[in-house]
Amino acid sequence: PAGAAPAGQVPTTPAAAAAEAAAAAAVAEAAAAAAAAETAAAAVAADIAAVAAAEPAPSEPAPSEPTPASAPPPATPPAADAPSGPPTLRVVPHPEPAAEPAASAEPPAEATEPPPPPAPPPPPARRAAGARASVPAWADVLLGTAPVDRPSDADKGRD
Repeated sequence: PAGAAPAGQVPTTPAAAAAEAAAAAAVAEAAAAAAAAETAAAAVAADIAAVAAAEPAPSEPAPSEPTPASAPPPATPPAADAPSGPPTLRVVPHPEPAAEPAASAEPPAEATEPPPPPAPPPPPARRAAGARASVPAWADVLLGTAPVDRPSDADKGRD
């Protein structure tokens, strides 16, 4: 019959076929995203390798430094200890600058005086009479709990 599924397959409805196509599209999109992530990771690894190759090793003299002819070659680690993965970034510590010598052994007179005590904090601002500390005045107006001037009974009859 027309529209019948081939032998060995379950007949599908149009909704099931659409769901299957959407799932296939999602799988293809995920595969493309994974490939893009792998490409980006490879580019970052290549950038790191290029930076590491451009910087001299800490044990090697910089190209601008003269190398004495009698100096022994720098020690290299055995090849068995070398990592097999991509190169990693090295952190090279920089020497601390030398401290400036003191002008005299005796400290200045002003350095021996204790620092003045800190100023006391300003007093807290006073709230209006009848205002609650937990609710700001504008909230009282919005909530309808603010005091309202209401006409007295004597004023109700007047226009």
